[in-house]
Amino acid sequence: MKISKEYIILLTIIAALSLYLLFSKVNQTNYSLPELEKIQVSDVDRIEIKKDKGSIILVKKDEFWFVGKEKYKSDSSLVSKLLKNISDFKLTTLISSNEDFGRYELDEKKRIEVIAYRNDKILRSFQIGKTASSYSHTFVKVAKNSSVYHVEGNIRYDFDKKSDDFRDKLALTLNMNGIKKVEILYGTKKSVLAKSVVKDTTDPKKKDATVEVWKDTKNKEIKKAYMDSFFSELKLLKCSEYIKDKAKKDFSNPDYSIRFYGKDENHLKMYKSGDDYIFDSSQNDYPFKISSWTKDQILKNIKKLK
Repeated sequence: MKISKEYIILLTIIAALSLYLLFSKVNQTNYSLPELEKIQVSDVDRIEIKKDKGSIILVKKDEFWFVGKEKYKSDSSLVSKLLKNISDFKLTTLISSNEDFGRYELDEKKRIEVIAYRNDKILRSFQIGKTASSYSHTFVKVAKNSSVYHVEGNIRYDFDKKSDDFRDKLALTLNMNGIKKVEILYGTKKSVLAKSVVKDTTDPKKKDATVEVWKDTKNKEIKKAYMDSFFSELKLLKCSEYIKDKAKKDFSNPDYSIRFYGKDENHLKMYKSGDDYIFDSSQNDYPFKISSWTKDQILKNIKKLK
C-alpha cells in the first residue's frame, strides 16, 4: 500500500511537470519583431502628418522648423517631441495579424500616418492608432506591414494636433535689467514710468548701497509689488491663438499701447474686439489673442499704473 501511494505521488508530479513544460512552450514568443533602421533626430528635415481631414507639413530650414504652406515658425518644444518619437520608435509586442484595424483605430478614418524624410528619402513611415487603456502603449502599424504592434508611450497625443497648435506661440520676451522706461498710452493720455537708482536707506550699515526704484510722471515712487505684478505677465508672454485671415496692418488706433525703452525697444498694443482684445507685439509678425486670465491681469495692472 505504501509503495502504491508513492507511485501515485510520483506520477502526479511527473504529470504536473509535463503540463507546465507544455504550457510554457505554448506561451513562448514564437514570432520576431521587424527590425527598424536606426535614425537620428538630426537626420530628419521634413515631417508629414496625415489625418482623415488633411495633412500637416513641418519643414526644417537651417536650425528652425516651420509649419504649413505659410511657413509659420514652429514651437521647438513640440517639434522636439515629434522627432524623439520618430527616432526612438521601437516595436515592443505583436498584437494582431488579423487586419482588424478598426478595433485599434488604425482604419483610414481614425489613424494618423507619420512620414519622416531626409530630403525626399523616406526615413520612417508608420501609422498611429488609439492609446492602450493603460496609457503606457500605443497601437501602431509600420509601412508595408499589415500587423498591429505596440510601441511604448502615448505617442498619439504628440501627433494628434492641428496645424495651428504647432505654431510658435511666444509673443513677447523682456530683458528686465535692460528696461529703463515704460510708456502706457490709452486714448489721448500717457503715463511714463522711469527706473532710477537711489540710495538704499533700509540698512544704515550699508552707507554706499543703492537700489533701483520706479517712479511715475510726478516723480512719485511706485510700489515694487505693482511693478513686479506688471512685468510678471509681460516678460514671457505667450498667445493662445492667432487671428486668422488678418494682418497687423488691418488694425489701427489701439485702446492701449505699452512701450518699453532701454537697450532694446519693444511694444505691445491692445485693440478692443467685442468682449475681448486683439494684441500686436513688436516681436511677433501676426495679431493674436492671449488667455482671458492673463489679459485681465494686464488690464488690472495698467489701471493701477496709469
